Amino acid sequence: MALLGPAPTNLNGAELGSIACWAQSEDQMPTITPLMGVFSTPVTKDDLRRLIELTASLQERKDIYNYCADIYTRRYYCLTIPCILLTVTVTVLSAVWPECWQEVLRKSLISGLSALTTMIVAALSLFKFQSKMDVFNRCAQQVEALISRCNFVSRFDVDGHIKRDSAQQLITEINRQLLEIRGQAPQLSMDMEAEGRKRHR
Repeated sequence: MALLGPAPTNLNGAELGSIACWAQSEDQMPTITPLMGVFSTPVTKDDLRRLIELTASLQERKDIYNYCADIYTRRYYCLTIPCILLTVTVTVLSAVWPECWQEVLRKSLISGLSALTTMIVAALSLFKFQSKMDVFNRCAQQVEALISRCNFVSRFDVDGHIKRDSAQQLITEINRQLLEIRGQAPQLSMDMEAEGRKRHR
């Protein structure tokens, strides 16, 4: 190793020996090569293909959940609206019906409408259309968030900024979250799932 400038002449033997050892150790130091890119391989076409297939599967699952949410929403309102109308009708009849005019008809009519209202309320409580509607809507929103993550990686991989390890980790994480979402959703009948797939197509 070459020292810049003239060597000092007023150094003793011990100081000269220290400088010589330091120079020798500097010459023997290994060159450190940067390891960038060794452990971070760019994402491959196979990984992108898996992401695209996963996105299509998630889109199909989201459409199925949206279809189920629409079905349960219709069933819920088909029972809730008549229940409200029957309740209002019973209240109005009880208020405006003359007490001395056809008492038996008034009691029979009000009792029948009240019984029908009770049956509708019991059906709503038994089948739990509102809770199923909310669960399917929430599951569809969660799947939509997973689709956005897949689209970000598959569509915005510019100049290899997305690494393969990150893509594979994302695929594993999304599959795990999808299993959790499917575990939260109510059990689907084969007919309902088949109709949801037709809607997706």
